[in-house]
Amino acid sequence: MLRRILVILLISGLFALVTCHRKPSYPAVLLQADSLTLIEPEEAISLLNSLAKDMETAPKASRMYYDLLCIKANDKAYITHTSDSLIRRLVDYYEDEGDKQLLAEAYYYAGRTYRDLNDAPRALDYFQKSLKTQKENVNPALYAQIGEIFFDQSLFSEALRMYQEAYRYDSIANDTAGCILDLRDIAFTHRVEHRPDSALFFLQKAEQLATMSDDLEMQSLVSAQQAALMSRMGQHEEALRLIESALPYADKVDKYAMLDIYVNILLRQGKADEAQPYFEEMTNANDLQVQLDAYNGLTRIAAMKKQSDNYIDYFNEYRALNDSLRRITATESISRMNALYNYQLHEQENATLKMQNQQKRTIIIILLCATIVLFICLFSYFRYRRLQMRLRLEHVQHLLKIHLEKEDRQEQQKRMEKEIQDSDVMKRMLSLVETGKPLKDADIVDIEELLNKVAPNFLPLLKQLGEMTPLEYQVCLLLKLNLSPIQIASLILRDKSSISAIRRRLYKKITGQEGSPADWDNIIHSL
Repeated sequence: MLRRILVILLISGLFALVTCHRKPSYPAVLLQADSLTLIEPEEAISLLNSLAKDMETAPKASRMYYDLLCIKANDKAYITHTSDSLIRRLVDYYEDEGDKQLLAEAYYYAGRTYRDLNDAPRALDYFQKSLKTQKENVNPALYAQIGEIFFDQSLFSEALRMYQEAYRYDSIANDTAGCILDLRDIAFTHRVEHRPDSALFFLQKAEQLATMSDDLEMQSLVSAQQAALMSRMGQHEEALRLIESALPYADKVDKYAMLDIYVNILLRQGKADEAQPYFEEMTNANDLQVQLDAYNGLTRIAAMKKQSDNYIDYFNEYRALNDSLRRITATESISRMNALYNYQLHEQENATLKMQNQQKRTIIIILLCATIVLFICLFSYFRYRRLQMRLRLEHVQHLLKIHLEKEDRQEQQKRMEKEIQDSDVMKRMLSLVETGKPLKDADIVDIEELLNKVAPNFLPLLKQLGEMTPLEYQVCLLLKLNLSPIQIASLILRDKSSISAIRRRLYKKITGQEGSPADWDNIIHSL
């Protein structure tokens, strides 16, 4: 009798086990929506929205699959994920009881969600879980996503390795579009690492694939990358040719990126009238960086055309956008650092908890006192480690910020001084000094144009300091050109002592304090 009961229980258990792991049967309309997400995500979203009411009474497996498809369709349509509540519920479901064939996909979209939420460590964790879950038919997009996370953290060699893996798997799958995007990412990484020859090689491979596939949009995308590379290498005519051939087929995002390269080349060639309408079109972009570049270009054109009213308007727009972009960039950087720090704390706390549980299961009865002492020691140790890590992180961040700001200022100063020294205006000033000829009104205008070009903020900031006489104003312009007091005295027909007196007087007029001529020079060079 007992044996018979055991046999029945064994058979029942095996049946339940097979039933639990059998793949659910999903409605055909959900399978159709799944296919649509890959080719027409907007249509997939529309179809899924129409099924929302029916899903309220559907079986649990279908409801969960429906929720996963909603996240997938939004992701494919480039709709930013703003919350992780739904994907966390889906991950828990597929880990515990759902269709295991969908677990890797759930992990993938968890990673995509946390990428949008600027939680790079958690995103990387889920992408790696997705890779481990896939035993075959590995999704190449996983490697591309991991590569982008490494790239964002400036880990370029690791990013390049991931992009190469994505290209390998896309090649195996004969996914031409995927291969083109992978080659683009590989080329861009080489470009950032200052390897233009390698970048050009991979872009040429991408161009061959795009041409063979007759995909005009992909050809446009590759041409845009080639144009950016050509522009950086100084081959502006080739860059213009590539952009002009790619623009008709570019989507909105790529179009503005191409226009940014295009108009700056035109401006460099002195074709301000041709560049201006494109700059005006770029002000309508949703990208703050594109708008910033647009108003910077319009400011430069207004300065070239001596349109003071337009110059002030464009410059004010440029300054406001620049401030906004810096605030956003700073906020995103802090969010990324906080996410990284919080994730590390979360992982440490989980590790500590697992260790404590293991210790409790093995020695809680016979070594209770020892367990309590060990727990206190571990807690104190990890708390100390967390404190040290936080202090070290803050110190490194502070040093990095100081270093980057210093490098940026030095680089800008060197670039400005070099442009001034190499300019025709500077050569003319030195010639006037050598021949003993005085400065003319036309020379002042040329100096102002030069300074507006190399240091756009200088003249507006100088005028904000206070009113100056024409002579004082001329001395300030010549100081900005790094001319010596003797050279300045020669140009404005004064002796050296007069120049020193003017500089000392300007410092007291602006600051209200006594100072040396060198103190005023420092103010001029700091603007």
